[in-house]
Amino acid sequence: MQKLFENRHSLLDIDKNVMIPTFYENVDEYIENTSMMGKIHKIQIPTMFLACHDDPIIRPDLYPFKEFEGNQNVIAAFTKRGGHVG
Repeated sequence: MQKLFENRHSLLDIDKNVMIPTFYENVDEYIENTSMMGKIHKIQIPTMFLACHDDPIIRPDLYPFKEFEGNQNVIAAFTKRGGHVG
Protein backbone atom coordinates (compact mmCIF):
# COMPACT_ATOMS: atom_id res chain seq x y z
CA MET A 1 0.00 0.00 0.00
CA GLN A 2 2.89 2.37 0.70
CA LYS A 3 3.99 1.95 -2.94
CA LEU A 4 0.57 3.16 -4.05
CA PHE A 5 0.80 6.37 -2.03
CA GLU A 6 4.32 7.05 -3.28
CA ASN A 7 3.17 6.56 -6.87
CA ARG A 8 -0.09 8.54 -7.11
CA HIS A 9 0.09 9.50 -10.75
CA SER A 10 -2.86 7.78 -12.41
CA LEU A 11 -5.57 5.16 -12.20
CA LEU A 12 -3.21 2.94 -14.15
CA ASP A 13 -0.85 3.05 -11.15
CA ILE A 14 -3.68 1.84 -8.93
CA ASP A 15 -4.54 -0.89 -11.42
CA LYS A 16 -0.92 -2.07 -11.72
CA ASN A 17 -0.02 -1.81 -8.03
CA VAL A 18 -3.25 -2.80 -6.30
CA MET A 19 -6.07 -4.18 -8.42
CA ILE A 20 -4.21 -6.60 -10.68
CA PRO A 21 -1.85 -8.13 -8.10
CA THR A 22 -4.62 -8.40 -5.51
CA PHE A 23 -7.52 -9.76 -7.54
CA TYR A 24 -6.24 -11.05 -10.90
CA GLU A 25 -3.58 -13.34 -12.33
CA ASN A 26 -2.47 -10.83 -14.98
CA VAL A 27 -3.46 -7.70 -16.89
CA ASP A 28 -5.34 -9.67 -19.56
CA GLU A 29 -7.59 -11.29 -16.95
CA TYR A 30 -8.18 -7.87 -15.36
CA ILE A 31 -9.24 -6.30 -18.67
CA GLU A 32 -11.48 -9.25 -19.57
CA ASN A 33 -13.24 -9.14 -16.21
CA THR A 34 -13.68 -5.38 -15.92
CA SER A 35 -14.62 -4.45 -19.49
CA MET A 36 -18.25 -4.13 -20.53
CA MET A 37 -17.41 -4.68 -24.19
CA GLY A 38 -19.16 -7.72 -25.63
CA LYS A 39 -21.24 -8.23 -22.48
CA ILE A 40 -24.10 -5.75 -22.83
CA HIS A 41 -26.24 -8.28 -24.72
CA LYS A 42 -26.30 -10.48 -21.59
CA ILE A 43 -28.15 -7.88 -19.47
CA GLN A 44 -31.64 -9.21 -18.77
CA ILE A 45 -32.98 -6.68 -16.27
CA PRO A 46 -33.65 -2.98 -16.96
CA THR A 47 -30.34 -1.15 -16.60
CA MET A 48 -29.37 2.48 -17.11
CA PHE A 49 -25.81 3.53 -17.90
CA LEU A 50 -25.14 7.15 -16.96
CA ALA A 51 -22.03 8.89 -18.20
CA CYS A 52 -20.88 12.31 -19.35
CA HIS A 53 -18.95 13.74 -22.26
CA ASP A 54 -16.36 15.46 -20.06
CA ASP A 55 -15.30 12.32 -18.15
CA PRO A 56 -11.50 12.59 -17.85
CA ILE A 57 -11.12 8.81 -17.45
CA ILE A 58 -13.44 7.27 -20.07
CA ARG A 59 -13.87 9.06 -23.39
CA PRO A 60 -17.38 8.91 -24.92
CA ASP A 61 -16.07 7.16 -28.04
CA LEU A 62 -15.07 4.16 -25.89
CA TYR A 63 -18.66 3.25 -25.02
CA PRO A 64 -20.28 0.40 -26.98
CA PHE A 65 -23.20 2.37 -28.43
CA LYS A 66 -24.27 -0.39 -30.85
CA GLU A 67 -24.42 -2.85 -27.96
CA PHE A 68 -26.53 -0.40 -25.93
CA GLU A 69 -28.93 -0.01 -28.86
CA GLY A 70 -29.11 -3.75 -29.39
CA ASN A 71 -30.51 -4.56 -25.95
CA GLN A 72 -34.05 -3.47 -25.06
CA ASN A 73 -33.18 -3.75 -21.35
CA VAL A 74 -30.51 -1.05 -21.58
CA ILE A 75 -30.74 2.73 -21.64
CA ALA A 76 -27.57 4.78 -22.02
CA ALA A 77 -27.76 8.43 -20.97
CA PHE A 78 -24.97 10.95 -21.52
CA THR A 79 -24.75 14.44 -20.08
CA LYS A 80 -22.44 17.25 -21.22
CA ARG A 81 -20.82 17.62 -17.81
CA GLY A 82 -20.24 15.54 -14.75
CA GLY A 83 -16.65 14.42 -14.63
CA HIS A 84 -15.89 10.90 -13.42
CA VAL A 85 -18.09 9.59 -10.60
CA GLY A 86 -19.74 12.87 -9.93
